[in-house]
Amino acid sequence: MHWRLDLSGDWPYVVRLVGDDPPQLAVWLSDHDIDFFALPTGAYYGRLTAATESRPDTNGWRSYLEQLIAPNGAYLPVAWAGPVGVYTSHDGRLRLYHTPGVGLVLDADGQQTTLAPDGQTTIVAIGFDRELGTVAAVGDDGRLHMYQQGVHVGSYAVEINPQAVVRLAVPDGGDTVLVIEENQVRAITIGGYVRLRLPELARINAAACSPDGEILVTADGDSGMLRAYDGALRLVAQEPALDVLLRAPSLQLPEDLPWPQMPPHTLDVDSAGRLALAVEGIVCVTHVRDLAPVAQPRALL
Repeated sequence: MHWRLDLSGDWPYVVRLVGDDPPQLAVWLSDHDIDFFALPTGAYYGRLTAATESRPDTNGWRSYLEQLIAPNGAYLPVAWAGPVGVYTSHDGRLRLYHTPGVGLVLDADGQQTTLAPDGQTTIVAIGFDRELGTVAAVGDDGRLHMYQQGVHVGSYAVEINPQAVVRLAVPDGGDTVLVIEENQVRAITIGGYVRLRLPELARINAAACSPDGEILVTADGDSGMLRAYDGALRLVAQEPALDVLLRAPSLQLPEDLPWPQMPPHTLDVDSAGRLALAVEGIVCVTHVRDLAPVAQPRALL
């Protein structure tokens, strides 16, 4: 399972690994155009063009949500209806809506609950546990706001730079949120305790965490280096993204195409270690175990 595909000038907005029967890759070319590929082979499954005009509490909203399913039957983890971000649980029964400047709404089987943060903060980044529905949100005040089952658990002053947040990740069923900023990664418990920290990192341009929380992959913004960490945030593998692309068999006939000069701008990784990345208009699928391993320290006898 190692391939690459040039999308003929289209730069993917987001890539996500969806489902497992069979596993597929979803590639967002815009907020409403989503292409699907077989993960092992890159075979094209077709395009979903979602009607994105509806908004929550309008007549067409439920019909919009019913579109958000991959060809393998898996619910799409994220989608956008105009400015509204839609985050969906594995079983499709729980959804989180994020409207910038307005706030968060948790939808459980059609029953909506507004998630209000402390104070007058504006939410700028969110993470969503697709199994239990735990929500992590960063406000423009730099605080981390946590919710479980629609209940506000707490707001914590953990000195987050809201302009530097690359991604928030809440592993399925876990009690920790990964706060990935441009120059550091922290694992913070639902109670606001910083459990693990990677400080002073090279600038991170993109990042992804596996659903089980055991794999973190980042892409450096300057060098394009892909770095893979385990659940304890130990660096286990790293390799330049361009080397990964060069090693991946192309699904197209050889063409005189310009080679990308930018770092990866979107990533995803699943709990089996399957890794998808996009570099400019090229999509690549590989496996974390195929990245160059990093020697680990060993205890002296």
